[in-house]
Amino acid sequence: MSSDTTGFTEEFVPTRYTLLSRLRDWEDNDSWKEFFDTYWRLIYSVARKSGLTEVESQEVVQETVISVAKHIHKFRHDRKLGSFKGWLRNLTRWRIELAAARLRRSDGTVAAIAHQVGYGSESALSAAFKRVTGDSPRGYRNSRHRPG
Repeated sequence: MSSDTTGFTEEFVPTRYTLLSRLRDWEDNDSWKEFFDTYWRLIYSVARKSGLTEVESQEVVQETVISVAKHIHKFRHDRKLGSFKGWLRNLTRWRIELAAARLRRSDGTVAAIAHQVGYGSESALSAAFKRVTGDSPRGYRNSRHRPG
C-alpha cells in the first residue's frame, strides 16, 4: 500500500452499494480487493488528517477493513439511517466506547482489551482511542477507573 494521498478528498469516493452487498460473501475475493482498492486511500487520509503517523494510519486501514468484514452484515442501505461512511464512523466509535467501558470496569491490560474489541494490537487501539477521546487508554483508565 503506497501512502500517496496527495490531493485526495472524501467526496471523490462514491459509495457503491452493489459492491457493499457483495461483501457479505467473505469468499468473494474480487469484491474485497475492489473494496480495498476503492476505500483504503479514504481511510488512510482520514487517519493522517487526524494526526496519526504513517504506520498508525496503515494500521487503521487494516483494522477498518477487518471491522467491515466482521460487521458488514449489520449495514443496511437506508438513507434515513445514514450513509456507509457514517456507518464506518459509528463502527469505530462503538469499538472505542466498548474499550472505554472495559477500561473503566476491569483491570485487564490495554493489549487484552484491544484484542477483545477487535483491534489487532495495543498501538492500533491506542491511536484510535486517542483520536476519538483525546486521551490514551491508560490516561483514560487512570482518570476514570472504577473497579467492580
